[in-house]
Amino acid sequence: MASGTIFTLGIMGIVFIIGIIFMIRHFRSHQREEGIAYFIIMFGSEVVATSFGTLDDKIIAFLRHNDVDTNYAQIISGFILIGIGVFLMFHSRNKMYILNLNGMFHDRRIDNHHKEVGLSPFQFKEKEVDFVRLYKKTMNADIAAEIIEEIKHKVEVFKQESKDKKRGYTGIASIPFVLFAGKYFERSVMHDYFEYDKFQQVYYRLTSKHRFPKLSLSQNDAITRLQSIHCVEVVIAISITASIRAEQLVQFTCPQLYLSVPNPNDNLIKHKEQLHSYVEKTYDVLKETHERIPNLKKIHLVISSQSCFAFKLGQLIEDTRMPMVISYQYNAQSSPKYPWGIIINGDQKGDFVQF
Repeated sequence: MASGTIFTLGIMGIVFIIGIIFMIRHFRSHQREEGIAYFIIMFGSEVVATSFGTLDDKIIAFLRHNDVDTNYAQIISGFILIGIGVFLMFHSRNKMYILNLNGMFHDRRIDNHHKEVGLSPFQFKEKEVDFVRLYKKTMNADIAAEIIEEIKHKVEVFKQESKDKKRGYTGIASIPFVLFAGKYFERSVMHDYFEYDKFQQVYYRLTSKHRFPKLSLSQNDAITRLQSIHCVEVVIAISITASIRAEQLVQFTCPQLYLSVPNPNDNLIKHKEQLHSYVEKTYDVLKETHERIPNLKKIHLVISSQSCFAFKLGQLIEDTRMPMVISYQYNAQSSPKYPWGIIINGDQKGDFVQF
């Protein structure tokens, strides 16, 4: 085999190997579409380059004062491949990745409701964390641990797959598990939130608006009054979608703080600024409670809210700068009303708590 042919084949081999390396790297990062796009672009480039002949062909044609025969069909095929690869790359990088935390209903995929939120089927990719089958069993430590492992794995895959992409969140699941999913998404950005209106049976996207009901403490001096009690535990009840009343919290023997909007209601959160405001207010209360009550060891968190609030709040609950935070699940038919919970932070993060 002539040296020119060997040189050409060598260059083709190097380009091919580079394409394979890029594809494997993206596959390992769970970015399969980008990996395939890189490979198609590299392969198309090879097809175009070899359509003009090998180095031997060029040398012989030069010595004989002839033109190198060009394979125009090959050139066209190569450019078509490059175009397909570029299209896949652009399509992948501009696609929204939506995390769907599904713990209650099998059929609540946003895939089936994309028109309601102004998305085409090609504009987004839905990553579902489905633990409906497990949740329908009687909740105990083993089932909770299995659900938590599923959440940790799927959220990590979502983070890698959606890296450098626009992200969205939706979910219908128990508040403790939603908080926990948010905890494992800390230090990452979520751009959009989608909520399900159970009355209209449609999804809607949180929009931008600066006027909405405020979330506040029922008594402005509530935290100050607790300073003199020297308590080691406190309940913080947050009422957004429904009012949490004192008689529902009789299982807790420690002092209680109440955060509420004026008229709690389903699907109250409709705007991004509203979500941010409610989460920021709750975080400030958590932090201030810890700062003003130095002996505080536990915060029992009971929440009536939409999923987006719990997810975003979970992102802010720190492991070392806050006392133990335990989130509880409400059950109107049980006694006590909050029969179990999950520890959200610290060394015991993910542990199951039962009353």
